[in-house]
Amino acid sequence: MKNRRGIAIIVVLLCTALLSVVALAITTLGSTNLLHAHSETEGLNALYAARAGAWLKAAQIRNGDAADLAAPQSMGAGAEFTVKVYAEGETVPAADFVSRSVPFTVPSSEGVVWYVLATGRSANGTRRQLGLLLVETSGNYDFAVFANKKIEIKGGPGGMAYTDTWDSSVDEFRDSQAPLAKIGVNTEEEQSIVFGGIAERIGKTSTAPGGAADVFAGPAAPGTAVKGDKGGEFRSFQNLAQPRTLDPVDPPFPSEDTKVVKLERAATQSIEEGGYGDVTLEGGAVLKLNTATAKGDPAIFVFKSLTMLGAPGSAPEIQIDHQGTGKGVLIYVEGDVKMEKGGLVNDLKDPSEFELQVTDGHSVLLEAEGRGIQAYYVCHAPGCDIKVAGGEVFGALVGNQVTIESKNGRDGAVHYDLQLKNGRTGTRNLSLISIQRL
Repeated sequence: MKNRRGIAIIVVLLCTALLSVVALAITTLGSTNLLHAHSETEGLNALYAARAGAWLKAAQIRNGDAADLAAPQSMGAGAEFTVKVYAEGETVPAADFVSRSVPFTVPSSEGVVWYVLATGRSANGTRRQLGLLLVETSGNYDFAVFANKKIEIKGGPGGMAYTDTWDSSVDEFRDSQAPLAKIGVNTEEEQSIVFGGIAERIGKTSTAPGGAADVFAGPAAPGTAVKGDKGGEFRSFQNLAQPRTLDPVDPPFPSEDTKVVKLERAATQSIEEGGYGDVTLEGGAVLKLNTATAKGDPAIFVFKSLTMLGAPGSAPEIQIDHQGTGKGVLIYVEGDVKMEKGGLVNDLKDPSEFELQVTDGHSVLLEAEGRGIQAYYVCHAPGCDIKVAGGEVFGALVGNQVTIESKNGRDGAVHYDLQLKNGRTGTRNLSLISIQRL
């Protein structure tokens, strides 16, 4: 009996010891898990702060503010963030990264590229980073030609129809940037982009062989949306990620029928911003748009219609008269636009400073009759049919249906201005190229 009691006591003691060991292990494990969980929480708090800072700065860049957020921004619960911004071509030093040992050079792209590096810090000092590689493009003019429904390119005989690239800041053509002279449509219909002549191409000058830019159609458009010679007339076919939003034209104030402008031969007239009736220029007439006295920049003019008719040896012109102020012009037209042997003269050498917007349901014609014409402007007429026949547009076009064709042995061309990707016209689009969690 005593032996049994002794054995029972030993068993109880062993069990007690085992329970103590298990309890100690559980306590130790629990403490480790709690520390690990706390560490993870601090890391997540830091990452959340970095994420908030990165996307805040992305929104600010879209609104034109690309400055660093050097002062710590509080997130509550002791978390905070700072943000540094780098432009394309700049190098992010390795020292700016928390967990990266090599520098990073911001690449170039078809738009303006930004690298946003946000650093989040939790209450206990844990740091995490988020890097956003963003590309910024002009909402209205990131294509040489864009249409809601259809684009036709028709060249020959004796003349080409084409797009290429030009840099207004130096007044030079840039063949190296040829892919930017792309064209596109929103529709997903077959044959919505048609190369219908014998001498046309996208992305190259009339003297260079082969197309070097892409054509785009709606997200679900088939390859048959394009009728043309891939490799010869264009580089490749692409689908848009989503249809582009093309805002209808809505003048801020109406035209005024009583303020008609009609100039003939060598007549010259200067007008200030405001509403006007039908505007007609003939022969070598010159209409100067006085932007110097405008309340804002650009100066705003609203015409009921616009007609420019040249004569042999003379062409009418519309000029920006900024008088050294550098103010541009925005012309709204409530009716048809017809330019035959006429020119839009823009000595600011930036097409985004000379913008033409036409209300829906009208036509825009830029046509050469025996003499080539050039117009330095951007045109936003998403509800209108636009035709360039034997004329040259230095800038970009947006329409409902757009036709570019040669005429009378003269080229029909759109020279896409590379500065439009940095221009002020249209809503800025900001797209994410890549994201880094560091």
